[in-house]
Amino acid sequence: MPRPKHVPEKAGRPALVGVAVAAVAVVALLCVWGLASGFGGAPEAEDASSAASSSGLVAAEVGKVTIPEDEVTEEIMDLRESMGLESADAWNEFLDSMGYEPETLREQVLTRRVDEALIAEECEARGLGLSDAELEAAFEEQKAGFVSSDAWSAYLENYGMDEVAFKEQLRANLLSERLQGALVAQSTEGWDELDEAEREQAVLGGAEALNEWLSRRWDAGDISVQAMPEDVPYGRDS
Repeated sequence: MPRPKHVPEKAGRPALVGVAVAAVAVVALLCVWGLASGFGGAPEAEDASSAASSSGLVAAEVGKVTIPEDEVTEEIMDLRESMGLESADAWNEFLDSMGYEPETLREQVLTRRVDEALIAEECEARGLGLSDAELEAAFEEQKAGFVSSDAWSAYLENYGMDEVAFKEQLRANLLSERLQGALVAQSTEGWDELDEAEREQAVLGGAEALNEWLSRRWDAGDISVQAMPEDVPYGRDS
């Protein structure tokens, strides 16, 4: 199946703080809440028949990785609650103001999670996996960017997350960056002759390479996405 066209371009070098601060549109809000709720990282691999969810429904499958419908619903409902849109009128007004439908929000959550699963799988196959030590070093670098421990704590609290959730999204972002770099290296003539600064500049400008790779993977037909159930709690009548 084709990759949804509304998906935003991948940043060459994701900056978590920048993404959070810039969350002024629904796409950005979903990305931030995915980080905050711990759903930003690639889903754990499990057989479709054993997907743990109270409804028992599977929203999408990527190889052996399954994305339970309940997790998608929880992510959207957490976003709704965080924005104070509990009433049906407030929720419908929000959707209208953004020109969105419930199906659109669900599609964005699923697209991000499928993309992350595909990237994690490819990085593992290419030997580009991220070690715990590397993740911890990157985490400490991000944390050190705050002027004080109080500022760091305030940031986490403001977006309703903890350090574990932050690390999970950081892992997804770093894997995305690694795969993008590998794809750019493959397609850049004279890559071996470039110095470090030139290579970094090439990777930063190579978001299109990753998006094209993701589109090809979606088109390959090994991704299954189910239609939105009729009785989701984030529908227009809820």
